[in-house]
Amino acid sequence: MAGRDERIGAARRLALAAAAGGVAGSLVGGVEALYILSRWSTGEYLALLFGVVSGGLAGALAGLVPGALLAAVRARRSAALDWSAAFNVVLIGFGGAVLRHHLVFDALREHPVPRSWDLALGIGAALVLPLGLWWAAILVGRTPLRLLLRARGAAVAAGTVWGLAALFAATPGPVRTDAALVPDPPATPPPEGAPDVVLLVLSGVRAGDLAAMPHLAALAGESVRFADVSAAAGWTGGAVASLWTATLPPAHGVLGDGDRLAAGRTLAEVFRDAGYATGAVVTDGGLVHGLGFGRGFDWYRFEGPRRVIGVSESAASLAVVRRLEEWLLARRRVGAGVVHGPTGPALRAARAFVEANREAGRRFLLAAQLSEAAPPWVGADGRVVASGPSVGAARAAALARLDAEVGAFLAWLDGRAGGDDVLVAVTADHGVELGEHGRVGDGLGLYEEVLRVPLLLRLPGRELAGWRVPWPARTVDLAPTLAARAGVAAPREWYGRDLLTGEVVGLLEDRAHGDLGGEAGPPPRPAVAVQDHRGAALATVRLGAWKLARALPDDPRGEPREALRDLDRDPGERRDLAGRRADRQAELSRLLREAVGEARARVGGGAPLSCSVCRRLLDLGTVADCERACRGPD
Repeated sequence: MAGRDERIGAARRLALAAAAGGVAGSLVGGVEALYILSRWSTGEYLALLFGVVSGGLAGALAGLVPGALLAAVRARRSAALDWSAAFNVVLIGFGGAVLRHHLVFDALREHPVPRSWDLALGIGAALVLPLGLWWAAILVGRTPLRLLLRARGAAVAAGTVWGLAALFAATPGPVRTDAALVPDPPATPPPEGAPDVVLLVLSGVRAGDLAAMPHLAALAGESVRFADVSAAAGWTGGAVASLWTATLPPAHGVLGDGDRLAAGRTLAEVFRDAGYATGAVVTDGGLVHGLGFGRGFDWYRFEGPRRVIGVSESAASLAVVRRLEEWLLARRRVGAGVVHGPTGPALRAARAFVEANREAGRRFLLAAQLSEAAPPWVGADGRVVASGPSVGAARAAALARLDAEVGAFLAWLDGRAGGDDVLVAVTADHGVELGEHGRVGDGLGLYEEVLRVPLLLRLPGRELAGWRVPWPARTVDLAPTLAARAGVAAPREWYGRDLLTGEVVGLLEDRAHGDLGGEAGPPPRPAVAVQDHRGAALATVRLGAWKLARALPDDPRGEPREALRDLDRDPGERRDLAGRRADRQAELSRLLREAVGEARARVGGGAPLSCSVCRRLLDLGTVADCERACRGPD
């Protein structure tokens, strides 16, 4: 009989510990969800429901560990003390893990966690645990919360909390996800003869990829083709922000994941003020409206990937959900639409915007960001491919799918939508590494395979069709070029410049008639790229064939502190000439500092930077000082 009583006691202790762990986990998940929703809004609050539910389940499982230990100790203790012990172990352990996760990804941008931080977390946990044990035991032992010690009471409490979270999650967010396709009539109509404008941004497409994409190769024959175009960042958020604002990352503020597009007038704002209807559809989760990427667009639609476990975009940022999705993606067969937002639905939404504004007689600007070709890719067996020999085939299939969908959209645009008076721009936000420097992916470095992107401009009436521009250009120059062709005044804040000025067109005409030799053209401007992403702060500046690259001393991928390369003689960027051409190094260092300084000055000093980010940029030689950023707490 005594053995049976002990077994019953042990089972009850385990159940108590699981219930206590569930309460602690729900609390941690709820707080984490509120933190995520406070940073940005995706138009929904489902993170709160998924936070308390996933946190509660994870906490209940974790609570079994201290429960088993307590059950093994045959000593007389109150049920309240057992509950308090499990609650505090899970609250401090699980909560500490979630806190560290967000410190790494949000505060440190995946840079190494200082040992002092881990030490502070450990000391804090050691100090809080005794107080928490005493406080929680009193709460569940001497207050009405003692109902949590009973199975029925714990179930009612969990149901109430989860129900309230579900009710709150069903509340519409402040971001309009149902904005009308056709906005209200403008106060000022667009300029006389202004064209409609379509901008297609193909993530992960390199400059040389168009040759293997027949529909886009055909488009190149109808377009002005820029042969040497440099992106401003090697990852989607920073590169698209530079496309939108015609300025550099230290000016607009998007240097790493989760950064808000905080400064600079966007292409959409400028066109909307000029009387255009503005719309965009994006497929990358880092471009949500709540991070500022929808600023200026009358209609902004996010066609995100189908999540492995069906969560929303806000819930996907939860630590538990993120880790679970990573684990599932590595082990199960998925479709391409699970890894990236599918191209087909995105372009169907784009068609609806075009048709609605055509029928309403409105001039429009449409931007579409498509992630089909970006890493990771999905192999023929349906599994995610991030490296290895099957990358080539998986990426080729993704490029083929993207080309077919874009080709169908352009054919429709030319047919039903009267595409002859539409200015079509096709570019990429960034390219991708395919093992040239020992890595596969994007956002890892700033080598030319990542920074060189295609740029096609099909002008109304097929003007300048088939012309090739050999001179260096930059993606920050695209917005001013589109504005100039639409007769829209470019704002002073834009760092980029019009690529097709009358002088440039005249030079191209002279070159076509044999009046210029070689690659003579307008004076080159420095191409700058900066990012503080995935644990690495990097900066490059290129002028003509010479390129200077900088990294921090503790770069996690072993990039040199400073490297100088001659791209004419070394297109693969294998030889470092730093120290052998001090004149070139000094010139490029000056140009890097001056370019970033000019870009930030144009937008009123630039987006606010945290002290830690500013210090890394200072170490890269891209900003002059951090006095303003480091006045207060980081």
